[in-house]
Amino acid sequence: MRPPRFLLGSVLLLAVFGSAAAEDSSARVAVYAEHQGGNVIYHYEVRNTGSAEVRRFFVGCDCRWPLDAVGELQTLPVGAVPARTDDLGTWYDLPVDTPHPSGWRVRLLRPAGTNGHWMEWYMPAARAKAGIGPGASLGGFTVVVPGADDAYLAGNFTVLAEGRTGASAPLALLDTVPPALSLETRAMPADTGTAAVRVVATAKDDRDPEPRVVVEAMSRGDTSDQPGYVVVYSATDASGNRTTASARVPLPAAAGTQLPDVPAVPAPPRPSVPVNWPRLAFSP
Repeated sequence: MRPPRFLLGSVLLLAVFGSAAAEDSSARVAVYAEHQGGNVIYHYEVRNTGSAEVRRFFVGCDCRWPLDAVGELQTLPVGAVPARTDDLGTWYDLPVDTPHPSGWRVRLLRPAGTNGHWMEWYMPAARAKAGIGPGASLGGFTVVVPGADDAYLAGNFTVLAEGRTGASAPLALLDTVPPALSLETRAMPADTGTAAVRVVATAKDDRDPEPRVVVEAMSRGDTSDQPGYVVVYSATDASGNRTTASARVPLPAAAGTQLPDVPAVPAPPRPSVPVNWPRLAFSP
């Protein structure tokens, strides 16, 4: 009698994942991210620290026990489309132009009855091309996600070496350096009783070309001879590194001038974009 379909799926999975007793597949998978418009691009690098060739790895699960594994990733990549459904769940294909090293393939599984998924990069068994040898590293495994999903940065990975599973651990961060942030401010008299305030926040990062810049706070910043405000901005790259900078905005008003309450202020949409704040009342 033909076994039930689920049992067949279980047997196949056990055959693929197997036991790690015969081979050491220790490895390290690291990641950094960058903004690209409204998307976040995650870049992965695998370092093989074991003694067997790595030909398959997963991001977003502890897949050493695949039948019980839970997908940690919540946001589907850009262009992911359902390809087929079986007893394990729904398999998704990614766009053919998704960047990854030559010879490798990528797919995604959302386990049945769950909302999360995991990513899988693998070297097809039929290909003669080598995987990642002992002591070697390989990068270029990339996924584009519409918006940030921290699990792509801080989730678990699992590595297979020659059909056997061994390593599963949290992802390591390749980018731990926050952006550099500078502020340029100016308050110019406009009409009687108002001043036009201009702030330029410039953020630069070694890996993320578009770190996100926002206004964190604004408060009174008077000196003994000149009123003004103090503004605080922050810049955060896609890997989660954050820095802040503050600057004083002097107003062209006489000492002791009664200034209005701190106004609501807009946030620049991206780095190096001037922001014209609402005109602030002052007495010339």
